[in-house]
Amino acid sequence: MVNTPVIEEPEALREERGRRTALMRLVEFDGADLIVTPPSRPGQTVSFRVSLVEGGRLRCTCAEFEERAVFNPNHRCEHIFAVQYSNVGEVGQGARGVSTFDPRARTRADLVTTGQLSSIRRAARAAGVDADEECGTLWRDVEYGELSKLAAQILIAHLEGLKARLAEAALQS
Repeated sequence: MVNTPVIEEPEALREERGRRTALMRLVEFDGADLIVTPPSRPGQTVSFRVSLVEGGRLRCTCAEFEERAVFNPNHRCEHIFAVQYSNVGEVGQGARGVSTFDPRARTRADLVTTGQLSSIRRAARAAGVDADEECGTLWRDVEYGELSKLAAQILIAHLEGLKARLAEAALQS
């Protein structure tokens, strides 16, 4: 069996596909991780699991992420972008009837860490935005100090994405 390498594509394309997946409400919370089911061909359904791993990073089960993250630990596949863009804080039912993600910590053990709080403030400063306002764009009526560890990591990735888009826009100017 030959391993076919995953072809690297521009981050903007992965980000756009992730955004579209999020707009179609194809990101759901299963109680532990976020499940992303990107649009597929008729009769085909493939889902990928995005989870918080040691070190506070988001990890995806797709082949692209598995291959690229070895060389770039900050790599974001379309499924991680879908998680960032999804309104996973909205309480309700997802497309397949699974409860959507609640960003608030349910226990003290799941509460955002001081290290994550520092990362949120640092990333917001670098992106030139207010951390609580950006948190509010992802999840209504939620402040970043009450987030779960997973939600905090999603907010950090969102803020880092804003910073990267600002830097890219500055280079193009």
